[in-house]
Amino acid sequence: NNFYKQETLTRMLPIIAKLENQTKLKVKKVGVTFARTRWGSCASSGSINFSYRLAQTDPFVQHYLAVHEMAHLVHQNHSADFWAQVSKWMPNYKEAELWLKQHRLQLKV
Repeated sequence: NNFYKQETLTRMLPIIAKLENQTKLKVKKVGVTFARTRWGSCASSGSINFSYRLAQTDPFVQHYLAVHEMAHLVHQNHSADFWAQVSKWMPNYKEAELWLKQHRLQLKV
């Protein structure tokens, strides 16, 4: 649905901009896909994509997903170092993961 795609982009761009300022990292491109099985992805080129379903999540969950994908700019895996980076930027990230786990099936579209 194009409404959700645009809404996701509208919500995620300011979050990414704020994180770029805080982390001194630069995202080359932010996109939105119709992915239903993953919330986001980060390419080694520095492009980040988010699922259109993010438009239906709470702002702190959107922030977590931006942090998660930007951490992949530093660590292209889910190693202990990656999770330490996520925790450094968002110490309460596990609350957002729990929200996603509890609500993912309730999200429409």
